[in-house]
Amino acid sequence: MRRQLSTRKVYQPKTSALGLKPMEPLPKKESAMIRRMISRFMKENEGIKQDLKQHVSIGLNAVARGLERGSFSVIVCAKVRRGLLTRHLYVLAGIRKIPVCALSLNSTQLGNSLGVKSAIAVGFKAKEMNPFEGVANDLKKHSKYVRLESENDTCTTIENNTAAETDKEQKEG
Repeated sequence: MRRQLSTRKVYQPKTSALGLKPMEPLPKKESAMIRRMISRFMKENEGIKQDLKQHVSIGLNAVARGLERGSFSVIVCAKVRRGLLTRHLYVLAGIRKIPVCALSLNSTQLGNSLGVKSAIAVGFKAKEMNPFEGVANDLKKHSKYVRLESENDTCTTIENNTAAETDKEQKEG
C-alpha cells in the first residue's frame, strides 16, 4: 500500500499585509550585462581582491548594517526564492534614499562576479578614492529608488530619473 504525498502548501506571508510590493528585477539581458561588467572590473584590477571589504559590503547582514549607517552609494540584490529575505533592504534604502539595483541573477552568479562563493546583497560604499566608483555610477543608471509613503504605509519603486526630479522638487518646496 502506497502512502499519498502531502500537498500541503508552504506558508507565504502576504506582502500586502506588510505594505510592500515586490521589486521587479531587471531583465535577464541587463542583469547578465551588469554581471559581466563587475567581472571584467575584477579581472582588470587583480589587486583589488585583497581590499575588497574596504570598498564593498557583501552579504545580507553587512548590507543591512551599512544601510542603517547610510554609507552606500548603491546596493545590488540578487533574486531570491523567498522575497522576504531582501525586502527589509528596500525599506532601509528608501529611508536613506539609496538606489537599489535588483538583478534577475541568483546569489551564486552575483557572488562569482565578485570572486566570492555567493552573495545575496552587495553594497558599494560611498567613499573618496573608491576604485568601484565607476562601477557604482554605471549601476545607478540601472537602479531604482524606493519611495516610502507614510499615508497608506506602502513602498513603491520609482525610476532613477524621476527620483532625482522628485528630490529636487521636495528641496525647493
